[in-house]
Amino acid sequence: MRAWIASFLAVATVTAWANVETPQGSHNGEHKGRAESAAAWIQAMAGPGRVRHTDGPAPDIPYLDTVVGIRALRITEGSLHGAFVMAPYGYVNWYFAASALIHFTGDIPDEAAAFVDAYLRHVEADGTISDYIPDYWNENGGVPRRQSPDSHDSYAAMLVALASKLGLHPDRRTWFAQRKEALKWIVARNILDSQNPETGLVRTFQSSDLPEWCPGVEYLMDNCEVFYGLTRFAETLEAVGDPSWASMRDSAERVASGIRTLFRTDSGAWAHAAQAAQVGSMFYPFATGQAFPVAFEVPVAPETADAGWVYLESTAPLWWKGGRYDHFPWFVLGHAAALRGDWDAAKTQLNSGFKYIRANPVAFTIAELGYWHATVRAMTS
Repeated sequence: MRAWIASFLAVATVTAWANVETPQGSHNGEHKGRAESAAAWIQAMAGPGRVRHTDGPAPDIPYLDTVVGIRALRITEGSLHGAFVMAPYGYVNWYFAASALIHFTGDIPDEAAAFVDAYLRHVEADGTISDYIPDYWNENGGVPRRQSPDSHDSYAAMLVALASKLGLHPDRRTWFAQRKEALKWIVARNILDSQNPETGLVRTFQSSDLPEWCPGVEYLMDNCEVFYGLTRFAETLEAVGDPSWASMRDSAERVASGIRTLFRTDSGAWAHAAQAAQVGSMFYPFATGQAFPVAFEVPVAPETADAGWVYLESTAPLWWKGGRYDHFPWFVLGHAAALRGDWDAAKTQLNSGFKYIRANPVAFTIAELGYWHATVRAMTS
């Protein structure tokens, strides 16, 4: 998704962090409170004497108690209860949280389900959703402030992927069945209504004024996430006996077909959008986008996946080095490396990234936490 460069430094976290004493209206004080709370958050995960695994199959992976970390970001009261913030003194970005929780459904299923319910409570009349900035300093009478989402397609895709992963568990089939119609509507409004009938690709934003398909930018990263969400949704709908699974699977396959057209043979890499004839050389979105077909399990030809990875490594040879090209450590790249079987590269990024986030704690978000968790799991499970 295009929002990887979004910074949470300019916005204000969960109840656990709300007691940090920070002067109201003091931006320097607010920033200091965030930095100190972020450092404490990472320390709680890493802790003295817990820097590395001392047992288990991969002793060279830095240790973070990621379950402790993500639970600390949960909002437990107020209108946003059940939601998760991006980081200490962060805002509620539904996409970042859902993309992380997808990797924690086996660890904190109750909290993940409560997040889905919080999302559904906040859906707008047109099926979209706004992000929210909690009013930590009571500058708005305690009322969270709305913030425009970075996309519509990726938000819906990650939500439905999360709900579907939860719904696959036999104990949550009833829970899923009670919510599947609301999920179908969100998918229809934000994905299916925005699917290009010629290419199968989905545009970033839906339009309530234009219910029929109309042109718009179709991004590689977003569509990889859309494919993943539709595939998981179809899988769970089939498991609960809902016949609409077939149409969801068909839509996912059309997205995958569209994604395959984004490979540019002259560049030997994936274009960041359908409208891009050439592939650029900047780290984001051009180099980073090469990992998304792998990270989201899109069925592309192995040679194109390999070529994209070569492009990433040649364009950004230090992609594994936290903070080298971007403020965020980009652990999704390490996750893709682990899925490709390149555990050395994944471990190298975890080690470099561990040092980086310890020194720069405000660079660590819930999405990065989720990909850290997924990368470790891919190499140890």
